Amino acid sequence: VGIELDTEHIPFGAVVRGAQSTRKLVMYNTGDIGARFRWNETSFAPDFSISPVEGYVATGMHVDFTITFHPAQHNRDVRYDNLICDIEDGTQLYLTLTGACIPATPTKEVLNFGCSVRMKETKSLTLHNKSGTLWTLTPVIEGEYFSGAEQLIVEPGQHRPYEVTYHPLTQTTENRKHNGSIFFPLPDGTGLLYNMTGISDHPRPIATLPIDIPAKTQHTETLRVHNWLRVPQRFMVIREILKPDRPDPATNLKGFDYIDVPGLSEREYKLHFEAYKEGNVHSKITFKNEQTGEYQFYFVTYKVSTAGVIDTIKLTAPVRQSVSHTIPLFNPLSVSVTLNTQLHNSTEISLLPTFTVPANSEGLFSFEYMPLKAGRSDAKIVFNSLDLGQYIYEVELLATPAGPERALIFRTGLGNSQVLQARLINYSKTKVDYTSKTDNTDFHVEKNTQPATSGGVGGTEVTIEVTFEPSQLGDSKGTLIVSSGGGGEYIFPLIGQCHQPKPQGPFTIRAGQSIPVQFKNVFPSPTTFLLSVDNSLFSVKQSELIRAKKTINIMVTYNGSPSGQALPVQTGKLIITNPKSTTGQTIHWVFYLKGVSDKH
Repeated sequence: VGIELDTEHIPFGAVVRGAQSTRKLVMYNTGDIGARFRWNETSFAPDFSISPVEGYVATGMHVDFTITFHPAQHNRDVRYDNLICDIEDGTQLYLTLTGACIPATPTKEVLNFGCSVRMKETKSLTLHNKSGTLWTLTPVIEGEYFSGAEQLIVEPGQHRPYEVTYHPLTQTTENRKHNGSIFFPLPDGTGLLYNMTGISDHPRPIATLPIDIPAKTQHTETLRVHNWLRVPQRFMVIREILKPDRPDPATNLKGFDYIDVPGLSEREYKLHFEAYKEGNVHSKITFKNEQTGEYQFYFVTYKVSTAGVIDTIKLTAPVRQSVSHTIPLFNPLSVSVTLNTQLHNSTEISLLPTFTVPANSEGLFSFEYMPLKAGRSDAKIVFNSLDLGQYIYEVELLATPAGPERALIFRTGLGNSQVLQARLINYSKTKVDYTSKTDNTDFHVEKNTQPATSGGVGGTEVTIEVTFEPSQLGDSKGTLIVSSGGGGEYIFPLIGQCHQPKPQGPFTIRAGQSIPVQFKNVFPSPTTFLLSVDNSLFSVKQSELIRAKKTINIMVTYNGSPSGQALPVQTGKLIITNPKSTTGQTIHWVFYLKGVSDKH
C-alpha cells in the first residue's frame, strides 16, 4: 500500500477570534491496493476540524480534505502536532497544524441607538465584498437587546446592507447604557467588528384614551397590561388625576391596587370612573414593577358632559288618591350636602323645596303624586347642588278616573221637593270655580257656579245644594257632575224615591169668601188637571190647564148656609186629579178644607 499526504504541516497564520479559515489537504494512493482510512477527530478539537473524517482511497486515486481553523480563545501560538490518520493496513500518517488567534479590531464606526423602553429602533450597516469569493456570513451579535438576521450573503465585488434592531426592555441611566457588538467573520479568517451603544428613555404611553360620558354615570374602561418578560410580574397600580389641579372631591377613579401578569402575556385591568359634575378630567394610570422600577402607563381623558335624565319614573293613581315614590340619592363627599328641588310641568306632585343627604350616605327623597284630573301627563324633577351638580328625573304620570262620590238619596212625595247637600273636598292649590250640572230634570241645583278657595294640605270643603222635585211616582236616578279646570271632576250618584202626594191643610175659609191654594204642575208638559170638592158648601172650578213646572193659585170658595144662618164648622177636601191618559196613572192631590162662619 502506498498512501501519503501532499504535506505534513499546514500553517494557518493569524485568524480573528470568532472567524475561521480553511485549507486543503490531499491524500494520494500510489500503491496497488485500495485502503480505508480514519482520522482521530477528537484530537483536532477545539480549534480545528477536518472533513471527511473517514473514507476509502482507491488505488491510483486521491481524496481531498478540508481543514478549518476556528479558534475560540485568543492565542498567538496555536499548535497541534502529529495528528494521526489510521490506514487499514495498520500504518499511520501524521499532520501538524499551526496558527494564531488574535482579537478583532473594532471599526471606527459605532452604532448608536436611542428609543423609549420597549420600543424598537433599526439601523443599517453596509458590508463591501472586495474579494473574488462569495461571502456567506453568520454574524455574531452580543448584547441582550440587539438582534439581526442570522445570515448575510454578499456576492464578489458587491455590497449589501445589514439591519440591526435595538429593542430594550429596561431603562438606561446616565452611567449605565446598553452595550453590544456585532462581528462578521470573513472567509479569510479576518472579520469586521462593530461596537453598539443603546440608550433607553422613559416609556411612552401605551395609549391616550379620550372618553366622553355624562355626569353621574359610572364608566368602566378596560386597560390591557403587558408583561414583556418570560417570568411573571406584579404591577402596582398608580391612579393619578393630573387636571384639574384640584380635583372635585366627588370625582372617583377606582380599581384594584395590584395586578399579576404571567410571562409574555397580558391581562385586562378594569378602571372605574364616575364624576358628579361636568368638566374635563385628565388622568394617568401607571403599572409599576416595584422591584425593577420598570413601568408602563396610559393617559385617560374624560370629557364629562351635563347629566341627562338619570331615570324615568312611572306613576299611576286614581284621581284624588295619592301615591308616593322614593328616589335614592348618594352623597360621596365627607360632608353633608343640601340639594334644592325644582318641579316642572305639574301641580299634582308635592315635594320638599330642599333635601339634605348626610356625608358618605344614601338619602331617600320621597314625594307624592295626587292627580286632580284623569289623563296622562309628563313632569320633571330637578335636584341642584353646588357640590354634586344636577340630577334630572322624568316622571310619566297616569291618572285614572276617580270612582263616584257617596250617593245622595232623596225621599219625597210628588208635588213636593227635597234639598240635600253634596259635599266635596277641593285639593286645588289655587282658587277655582266649580260648575255643577245634572242629567235628570227631576234634580237641579240653584247655583250652577260655586267658588272655592285654594285647598291646603288637607283640602277645603265645598257644598252644593241639590233639589229633588220629582215628576213621576217611583224611583228616579241621575248624576250630579261638579267640575272645574283646576280642581277636577266629582261625580255624585243621585237616587230619588217619589211616593203619592200627602194631604195638605187644613185651609180655613170664612163663609162667603175665597182663598188661594197653591198648586204646581210637576210634569214636564202642560197638563189639564180636574178639580173637585167633596162638600157642596165649598166650590171650585172644574179644571185648570197649567203649563209645565208652573205654580198657580187655585181659588176655593166657602159658600156657607144658603139661608145665611150660622153653621157649625164645615170640613171638606179639595181633590186635584190628573187624567190617567197623561201620565199612565191617576194621581190625587188632597187639600183639607175648613169652613167657618163669622161667629167662629
